[in-house]
Amino acid sequence: MDRIASVASFFVSRIDSMADKQLGQLAEQATDDEQKQRIEALLGKAAIANAKLAYESFKRIFGSGSDRFAKLKEKGARVQRPLWASTSTKNPAYPDTMYIDTLIGADTVNTVPPATLDAFRDHGIAKPTLEAGLEEAHHAFDELKAVGIDMTAVTTKLTEEGVASFSDSFDELFEVIEARRVEVMRSIVARHGAALGHYQAGFESTLKDLDKQKVVSRMWKKDPTVWKDDPEHEKIIGNALGWLKVARPNSNMPWCWAWADRACVPRCWAAPSPRKTVTRSSTSSTPPCLRPYVTWSRRSMPARRYLSSRRSRATPPNRKCFSAIFTSG
Repeated sequence: MDRIASVASFFVSRIDSMADKQLGQLAEQATDDEQKQRIEALLGKAAIANAKLAYESFKRIFGSGSDRFAKLKEKGARVQRPLWASTSTKNPAYPDTMYIDTLIGADTVNTVPPATLDAFRDHGIAKPTLEAGLEEAHHAFDELKAVGIDMTAVTTKLTEEGVASFSDSFDELFEVIEARRVEVMRSIVARHGAALGHYQAGFESTLKDLDKQKVVSRMWKKDPTVWKDDPEHEKIIGNALGWLKVARPNSNMPWCWAWADRACVPRCWAAPSPRKTVTRSSTSSTPPCLRPYVTWSRRSMPARRYLSSRRSRATPPNRKCFSAIFTSG
């Protein structure tokens, strides 16, 4: 647990861009100067207020007064640090280090763009500022709500747009990698080929469709809807996909290693005689991680084949592990 680190990302300048746009529209619709001034006074306030309130929640969840996190911290858990993203100033009317100077605090990350970092080095203010002005931040949120700005709707929309943008960028990255792969493969002499004739178009179309539906990644996630989408078949298919992770370590591995260690004592396994039979009626002595893949017959079976021994990495030099396959006659 002490090796797991994570962050919670928060957009900053994008919040002001969206909130300011709505505030500008409200200001144009204002019927009196007092209301217009009240609205305009909130320009450029939403993003920093949102970040400060998020940091206040962070301190409440992970701070010294949190009994829940204290139990995890005793086991080595780290706090989930707030990460301030999009911290370049989009509005030229605002100071260029506006989203750096005001968001400095312990256990935070700021993805500062190079130009903004240069500006901060030149004239930024390096001091803890995140916990300053919390009352003003709460007041700003109250005022935004009072004039008609729904901050929940603003942040939800930005989250959806951000996820879609990152997903598109990820797909574009893989498209570039695939294009490069194709270029490399063109210079390699093809070892295999297929003359599909009039099936070629359908074959290529199917491959593209499988890629579009992300069939391979869904299979690795054990998604039964690749085949069926009714509950009865989903359960059956889900139970049949355990082989996907057969090569991965699991919680039973310590038990398996201990079992293997006991099995690897000198002379504990010997090459069976082809004439001998082996009778097993259960899998009780088989390690849990191997039971799904081992089936013992309830009748005697002639030992038909014996595989050569091989050493295990976890086995001392003076021990040998033998692997045997018994097939029914």
